[in-house]
Amino acid sequence: MLKKVVIQGFKSFAEKTEITFEPSITGIVGPNGSGKSNVAEAIRWALGETKTKILRSERQQDVIFTGSQGKKPVGMAEVTLILDNSNKYFPLPYDEIAITRRFFRSGESEFYINKSPCRLKDIHELLVDTGLGKHGYAIIGQGQVDEILFSSPEEKRSYLEEAAGINRYRMRELEAKKKLLETQNGIIRLNDLTCELINQLQAKEQDVIKAKTYLTLKEKLTFKAKNYYGIKIKNLLDNVRKNEEKITLLHNLIEKNQDQSNRIEASFAKLLSQEGNLALFSDNMQKIVLNLESCLEKLDSSKKYQQEEENRLLLELKSLKEQIKENGKKLVEINQALNSYQRQVTDLKSREREITRNLKAQKQKLGINEGKLLELKKSLENCKDEQFELNFREVSLRNEINFISDSLTRITNDSLKIEKEIYELTKEIGEIENTLKNLKDFKKKNRELREELKNKQKKLEEELNLLAKNILILQNEKKVLEKKYHENIARLQILAKLEESYEGYGKDVKNLFEAKRSGVLPNSENILGTVGEFLEVDEKYRLAVETALGAGIKNVIVKSFQDLEGIIRYLKLKNLGRITFLALDLLDGGSLKDDFSNLTESDGFIGTALDLISFPKELSKAYESLLGKVLIGKDYQSCLIIAKKTKHRYKVVSLEGELLLPGGIIIGGSFNQTGSVLQRKNEMKLIQKQVEELLQKNNEVEEALGAVLTKQEDIAATIKLIREKLSNIEAQLTEADLKEQNIIDKRKLIESRIIELKGQLEKYNMEKRNLLMEKENREHQINDLISLKKELEEKIAFLEKEISKINALINENQNYYQELTLQQVQLEKALENIFNLINEKSLQKKELYGRQKVSAKKALELKNKILVFKRDFLTLERKIVAHGNLLSVSKKYFEMIKNRHEKLKDKLSYMQATLTKTQKLTQKHFTEISRLETEQRNLLQEINRLKLLLNEKYDIVLEDEEILKLEPVHIEEREIEELYKQIQGLGPVNLFVIEEVKRLQERINFLNQQKNDLNEAKEQLEKLLNQLTEEMEQRFDEFLKLLNEEFDLVFKDLFGGGRASLEKVVGGEQKEGIEIIVELPGKKRQSLGLLSGGERALTSIALLFALFNLKPSPFCVLDEIDAALDEANVQRFSAYLKKIGERNQVVLITHRRGSMEVCTKLIGISMQDGCSKVLSLPMENIKAG
Repeated sequence: MLKKVVIQGFKSFAEKTEITFEPSITGIVGPNGSGKSNVAEAIRWALGETKTKILRSERQQDVIFTGSQGKKPVGMAEVTLILDNSNKYFPLPYDEIAITRRFFRSGESEFYINKSPCRLKDIHELLVDTGLGKHGYAIIGQGQVDEILFSSPEEKRSYLEEAAGINRYRMRELEAKKKLLETQNGIIRLNDLTCELINQLQAKEQDVIKAKTYLTLKEKLTFKAKNYYGIKIKNLLDNVRKNEEKITLLHNLIEKNQDQSNRIEASFAKLLSQEGNLALFSDNMQKIVLNLESCLEKLDSSKKYQQEEENRLLLELKSLKEQIKENGKKLVEINQALNSYQRQVTDLKSREREITRNLKAQKQKLGINEGKLLELKKSLENCKDEQFELNFREVSLRNEINFISDSLTRITNDSLKIEKEIYELTKEIGEIENTLKNLKDFKKKNRELREELKNKQKKLEEELNLLAKNILILQNEKKVLEKKYHENIARLQILAKLEESYEGYGKDVKNLFEAKRSGVLPNSENILGTVGEFLEVDEKYRLAVETALGAGIKNVIVKSFQDLEGIIRYLKLKNLGRITFLALDLLDGGSLKDDFSNLTESDGFIGTALDLISFPKELSKAYESLLGKVLIGKDYQSCLIIAKKTKHRYKVVSLEGELLLPGGIIIGGSFNQTGSVLQRKNEMKLIQKQVEELLQKNNEVEEALGAVLTKQEDIAATIKLIREKLSNIEAQLTEADLKEQNIIDKRKLIESRIIELKGQLEKYNMEKRNLLMEKENREHQINDLISLKKELEEKIAFLEKEISKINALINENQNYYQELTLQQVQLEKALENIFNLINEKSLQKKELYGRQKVSAKKALELKNKILVFKRDFLTLERKIVAHGNLLSVSKKYFEMIKNRHEKLKDKLSYMQATLTKTQKLTQKHFTEISRLETEQRNLLQEINRLKLLLNEKYDIVLEDEEILKLEPVHIEEREIEELYKQIQGLGPVNLFVIEEVKRLQERINFLNQQKNDLNEAKEQLEKLLNQLTEEMEQRFDEFLKLLNEEFDLVFKDLFGGGRASLEKVVGGEQKEGIEIIVELPGKKRQSLGLLSGGERALTSIALLFALFNLKPSPFCVLDEIDAALDEANVQRFSAYLKKIGERNQVVLITHRRGSMEVCTKLIGISMQDGCSKVLSLPMENIKAG
């Protein structure tokens, strides 16, 4: 159920507007153009509608409020739908779902479900098969009633599929088709990748063979090198181990000596410590003896002092006893005086009581007169208070009159100020109007400039996109050129290496030049090179020249025959094969001197082979001897003609390689297609030329790319500048809008201020009138107060006279009272003197008691001290005896310690000598260890050298554990070198190619497996699509059958009879659709196009109501679907709608009174200041009103 819609900035709803809906039927009413349909479109838009036509817009930005005379435009449209999900209709774990859609003028959209960001797809999936989806039937806008009837059969079917719950399957079908297409594309990509990988695999076969050969040789080399050098290292390691044993033994001896030295040193240190302790103890004992002697002297002195102190304390104790006796006598005298004073106090107190009784009687007489006096004074006081009150009231009234006068003056001044301010504000409004006009002109100018810059920016961006495409093309072209360049360079390097190693000349020639390069060949400077090495020929004559030369291309040219003997001997000695040598000093050339004028071009004669080649001039004899008597013909037939004309005396060769030898021998047939020497040279020349061309072309492309990039940067900078300008303009426009709004707000404030001031002015005038009336009233009150004051003054004078009489009587009684009081004071004085004497004597008594107590205490302390002195005296005597005995023993012990100290010194001297001897022996062992360690370092350096040789030269790492396991094997160093040369002869070897081939094969197998998996997935997807199609058709047929029955019943209810049905038809592109068949009461079956507008509308409504009955939606929105109905049909429509409202929530937008009557709540929409406003009232209130 739809609980609430919150709209802000959507179309005519500029301000935030909340609309709540009833569970049954909620009507939305209002005049045309008030924005009723915008509510329905807001609901549709929030549910994910993207078609601008359905939203009655040309573009998406049109849904945002564009402003009005009273409101400025907003930058965002937002609609939130609050749905009740307490029945868990939607598959979300919330009792309430809030769907929010937000759209900005920049074109950005945001979607939220319960304030969590989501995609539009998520909202569509949430609403699928609810009637609220893309082809939903729950929201029917203006004009859609006829669209349902006149839509194509396929579109009608899509409406029904939403109700039949097929859209969920349709989404799965689309996903399955998408996956099927992706699977097919994946299979095609895998086939392409597999073919490419197979080509790569075939291209690496030769490299694999070469790598495997290398690994075999490398394995043999590793085995031999490890065993040969490993045994050497093992022997060196044995020597290292022996040295280590010796060093360990010496270290043990050193450790043993050091232990002995440590023990001696420890004993020495211990004895030395004992010696030190004994020396110290001896010194201490000597000090003890001296201390004891000193103590005896001190004890004798203390004994004499204690005897003298004891005598002094006895004399002091005697004096204290005499003082205590004297104080006792004084205490007796004080007690007698205190008893006499106590008797005098008793007599005086008796007289005091008698005077007090007389005073009390006299006081009673005074009390009566004082009571009367008090009453009179109280009356006088009240009169004076009343007089003061009247004076105060008079002053207050006069102050109020003054205040009123001041207020009148202030109000008059404020009124003048207000009138002045109103004038100033009116003037300011005029200035604001001028400023607003200037701002509007400024905004118009900036908007025009913004449009101009945007157009310019668009053109530049199009140009920038074109440049980006050109850059991509040039970059791709550059990559292709670089790839070709690197391929050619690699090929050129391979060919150069083959040329350098004399590949194609045969093993014997290669061995000869290898010996020359290594410097072991005698007379190597005599060798110039091979025939093919210096020969250059055009590609079209290459085959003919190669055929003519035959094996002669491998001949070696030398300077002189005289140095050949050593070279030939070396070839025999090393068994390097046989070679044909061309000695320049023996050759005589032998070029043709005959006239071949009888051989014409028509005969196919091209020329002599010597004329078709180029070579160094100094080697001409060699090439004349080989090719000087060779004729070249165009083809085989031409060669026959040439041979016949020359009577078979010369060697004739065709361009295709047929060879006619002198004497009539003919050689022909196919050639081995492997690269020849001349072909390789020509290929190198061609590649070199291609490399130069590629470099030149690459430079041209780089220049073009640089120019395009520069242009791109310039355009990008221009666009950036335009964007900055646009940003500035936008900022200026925003600032102008804000300024304009501020000025408008200011104007409103000023206008409201003027109204406020005028009201204040009126208020002041009224207040002025009231104050004048109050002033007159206060003056009347002051006159009344003056009369009252006169009466009070007379009464006060009478009271003051009576008070004077009573005061005279009181004075007479007071004289006698004062005499008695004086006597009482004298008695109190006498009592006070006696009490002072008593206190004085008491203090003396107390003081004497204190002195007696202190004296007694002091006497006791003296007795105790005397006893202590006697006890200490006895103790001192015992200490004197003990110290004497201890002194005698200490002197004997001191002599004994002195003797032990001398013996310990002799033992320390012996241990010092032993320690020196042990240290010398240890030093000798350290010298031997140093020698052995030097020898050890040399051995380890040799081991490291051999390991480094294995590592750097043979790329072998030999671990010590592996060395120790080696057994002696007969291997010569020569064998290792031969294997090393064979490996070097292989040239560069790509060992990774084996792993690469393995990975390629694994990749091919993996791709084949993936391809099989994709084929299986394809079959499963096709099967799934068939199942989905069958399931959808079955569900749709079942739903269509139920819908036909319901449609017929609703149709009869609305039309009062007739028939209606839905039939399957085949539409365009052989797609199945639905057609509506109706037969109105009393009429024949006819086309929908012949029905009246009301009949068509009621037919569509019947179909919609049938859908609502069969598949209820959470809510439905009907926008003026009753517009084409007459009053009678409106009543039928309303009656049936009421039934629908009992089971479904309906939001009805209508102008018809009959439709409004069935609504439980009406929401009014009105247009105010260009914005839609909402008024909501329950239907009961409207009916009651």
